[in-house]
Amino acid sequence: MNTTASAHALTLPAGMHRYTQMERVFHGRAVAQLLPGELDLINARRVFVISNRSLAGSDALKEIIATLGERHVGQYTGVTAHSPRACVIEGALQARQASADLLLAVGGGSVIDAAKAMLMAIRYGYERSAQLDPHANQRPPESGHAPEDASRWLRVLAIPTTLSGAEFASAAGISDPARGMKEGFMNPMMMPISVIMDPAMTLATPLRLMLATGIKAMDHAVERITSSTANPFSDAVSTLAIRLLAQALPGLQRSPDDLQLRAQAQYGMFMSLAGSASGAASNVSHAVGHVLGAHAHVPHGETSCVMSPAVLRWNLAYTADRQSMIRQALGAGDTSAGEALETLVSGLGLPVRLRQVGVRREDFALIAAKTMHEGLLRNSRRPVQSPADIEALLELAW
Repeated sequence: MNTTASAHALTLPAGMHRYTQMERVFHGRAVAQLLPGELDLINARRVFVISNRSLAGSDALKEIIATLGERHVGQYTGVTAHSPRACVIEGALQARQASADLLLAVGGGSVIDAAKAMLMAIRYGYERSAQLDPHANQRPPESGHAPEDASRWLRVLAIPTTLSGAEFASAAGISDPARGMKEGFMNPMMMPISVIMDPAMTLATPLRLMLATGIKAMDHAVERITSSTANPFSDAVSTLAIRLLAQALPGLQRSPDDLQLRAQAQYGMFMSLAGSASGAASNVSHAVGHVLGAHAHVPHGETSCVMSPAVLRWNLAYTADRQSMIRQALGAGDTSAGEALETLVSGLGLPVRLRQVGVRREDFALIAAKTMHEGLLRNSRRPVQSPADIEALLELAW
C-alpha cells in the first residue's frame, strides 16, 4: 500500500452522477443548418412551436418556421413572464389539438419553462390550472434512467434566446398569479431532448435582458459552489462558468454584435447548470428569487442581480473557503466575492438593490414568509431557521 499517496488523497463525498434524458447539446452552430437533421433523428413529424409575443413576428422565428416546412402544425406565442399556469394549460390544449409529436420552444426561461410544464399537462390530459396542484413542488426520483411511462411523454427541443439556462433542467418554475407564488414542477421527461445554442438567436434579445440573464447564469454557478451539495465535479464546471461569463458579459456590453462573445456566454451558461447532474443544487438566492418574481414581478434575471451579491455577504462566515473559489474565478484579487460580483453587476448597468427593482420594504415580512416554503433553502450552508433570517438577508439587499 502506498501510504504517501493515500495520505494526500482527495476526500470525496459519496453521491451519484446521473445522466439525464437530454441527448444532445449543440453550441456555436446555426439553427437552420442543424434543425432538419435533428428532427429526422428524433423522428418528429408534427412540430408545435412555443414562444412569446415579442418573438412572434421576428425574422428569427419566421426562419425557424420556414425551416420546419410541412412539419409545422401550429404555434402558441402567448407565454408571458414567469410562465403563469394559464399559459401552460392554454399552450398544452392547443398542442394537443394539433396532434403535435414534439414541442419546439424558442425563447428565454419563461418560454422554455412553460413548454416543459406543457409536457406534463399533455401527459396527464389536464385542461384546468388546478389540475396541476398535485405536482407542485413534488420531486419524483431522477436516478439516471427513463421512467416507466417515458413512451407516453412528448418531448421538447429548446432553442434559447437568453442566458437563463432553463433548457438544462428537468424542472420548470411556474407562477400562480392568484396567490403570488412560483412553484416547481419536475419530471425527468421534462428535460429537453436536445438544445441548439445558436448565438445568432440571441441578437434580437434586448441587451439589458441578455446581460441580466447572464448574471442569472452566474448565480447558478455561484450557488452550486456555495451549496451544501457541492462536489468536485460541480466545483470544476461552476468555476469554469464564472470565468467564461465574467469575461464575456462586459465584452458583450461593449460589443453587442460579437457572436463569439455570445457563444462564450452561452457556453458559460451551459456550464453553470452542468453541476446539477452530480447533485449540486442552488439555494438561498434562487429561493428568494422565485418569490420576488411571483410576488413583486421582478424580472427573472434581475432577481439574481440584486440577491446573489447579498447572499454571498450573508453567508460569508459559513462559506469563506467556497467564496475564495468564486473570487478567483471572477479575477477579483483581494476583493470579497460579494463585492466583486456586485461591482460586475453594477458595471453592466444592472440593479444591485431591491429598491431599484420596485420591491417595497414593507413587503419583507410577506416575502420572507413565502420564501420559507422554498425547498432550495435546505441546500444552504448557513441554516435558514425562520423568516427572520430571510428578512435580515433582504435588508442586506435593500
